Amino acid sequence: MKKIILTILTAIILTANSQAVVFLWNNTGTNWTSPTSWTNGIQPSATSSSTTTDEIQFGNFGANNNTVVLTSTRAAQNITFLTNANAYNINSFNGSQTLSSRAGITNNSTATQTFNILVENANNSNTWFQTAGGALVFNNIASLTTASSSTSRLLTLAGDGAFTFNNELRQGGLSTAGRVLYTGNGTVTFNGTNTLGGGFEIKGGGTVNVNGGTGMGTGLITIAAATGTTNGPKLIINTTNGLSVANSFRGSSSTATMGTLDLLAGNDTNAVMTFVVNQYQGNNMSFTNHGAGKTLLQFTNIANTLTSSTDTSGGRRLMNNSANLTIQFDGTLDIGSTVADVNTIGGSGDFLFKGSLFNTASVLRGLTKTGTGAVTLQAVNTYNGETIVQDGTLIVNGSLQSPMTTVNNGALLGGSGSLQGVLLNRGTISAGNSAGLLSMNSLNASNGNFVFELGAPTSRGITYDAIDVASLLTLGTDTNFTFQVLDNYNFSSGDSYDLFNFGSIDATGFDITKLDIALPTLSSNELAWDTSSFTTDGLVSVVSNIPEPSALQLFGIGLISLIACHRINKRNG
Repeated sequence: MKKIILTILTAIILTANSQAVVFLWNNTGTNWTSPTSWTNGIQPSATSSSTTTDEIQFGNFGANNNTVVLTSTRAAQNITFLTNANAYNINSFNGSQTLSSRAGITNNSTATQTFNILVENANNSNTWFQTAGGALVFNNIASLTTASSSTSRLLTLAGDGAFTFNNELRQGGLSTAGRVLYTGNGTVTFNGTNTLGGGFEIKGGGTVNVNGGTGMGTGLITIAAATGTTNGPKLIINTTNGLSVANSFRGSSSTATMGTLDLLAGNDTNAVMTFVVNQYQGNNMSFTNHGAGKTLLQFTNIANTLTSSTDTSGGRRLMNNSANLTIQFDGTLDIGSTVADVNTIGGSGDFLFKGSLFNTASVLRGLTKTGTGAVTLQAVNTYNGETIVQDGTLIVNGSLQSPMTTVNNGALLGGSGSLQGVLLNRGTISAGNSAGLLSMNSLNASNGNFVFELGAPTSRGITYDAIDVASLLTLGTDTNFTFQVLDNYNFSSGDSYDLFNFGSIDATGFDITKLDIALPTLSSNELAWDTSSFTTDGLVSVVSNIPEPSALQLFGIGLISLIACHRINKRNG
């Protein structure tokens, strides 16, 4: 009988121990380990994060004793601040204590809850939640796992309130791929140097501020709000070392949830702040900077992706929204897909592509340039769709194998590279990067504009602008010219400029007087521009403008000479 009773009691005790026990702070003391500090008269004494079921809660039983001191390490399943909770400080007695949370930390109040103790995300990948209007502040280290663990865990930061980490957010233990997911619409602020190898994803509409070193760790950074999120997420880097050279970036698959990377520019207008990162891994993203100076964002990986040639992605966008920011890709950029579509690169800032823009699938993948900034292509660009320069400037210093490049009204095509077909739809060509030679297979400029820079006529494409058209050059009634003089060059008779080389020309309706009027003013009335060979050889030349004497003038000069001679002979006779 005694054995039966003992067995029953043991079962009851084990059952009771497996159920969660709620411990509610009563605001009568400051010591976590004192039974009198809790409403049930029992202290939460669990130290094992893997087995504890303790539920720790803080409310507002009184206005005092809002400082909680741990004199020894403790573990809880959940730590919850109730809706009307006071503002608490959770402290370590002498700096050696740890507070472990097995399932998560929740602040349902609008008060600020401050942890001045090392906090561990223990045993599970769990969630820390902050409601709108409140804050969770971590002044000591926050760790994604325990000191002895090699498990790489995920920490989710949720809710629309504020999170502030004034010390290190670390992946913890022996783990190498700790990761953070932020799903809220509030703010996360990092003031310390963080060690996260598994990446950081901003999936809500909130803002992450980095005021310390490597604030997002060393992994992949994804800025892409979930479907239905009202605001676009933003990552703001306020320090020169806020990003790691190992960081890569990925954007949103939807323009509606496209996020923004905002980089420090500094206050020196003559300085350039440079951020060097690893790779761009696809989808839509916008970029900007803040401060009076300029910023360079440099992707160093040899292979980057906007859309993958092996995926079914539609068109995507890269938008640089600051005129003081330049985005540079040292390697290639895949803009392909198995679905035909157009990618967009734009904004008021500049892009520099040192590697090729390409697609490998057979479907057409085009590119549209928007915004007032400049896009510079330096390599052999092999994508097979059309190119549209809607706004701003496209500079081709390499080659562009896109079958047709259309330059729309207000946009400009420049550089010293080569293209296939070019159509000016009220757009402008200005060859070179000052003076230069721009080449293309065909050029329809019947409704377009040219800007030529002219210096000494000594070297075509070096001291003055020139254009080569391998096949057909088309000029028309709406073809216009503008000329600029380089280095205050003083034109002289015999100067000849080979503006165009072409295989053939269609100048139907072209008004040569537009060219005559546009050519630079010469320094003397004894000089004139000769455009008579322009539509046959693409030449304009400077010639002498001294008129030859007429027959009547020659007769008069001869008569005067004869009379003079007669008078001289009469005197001598």
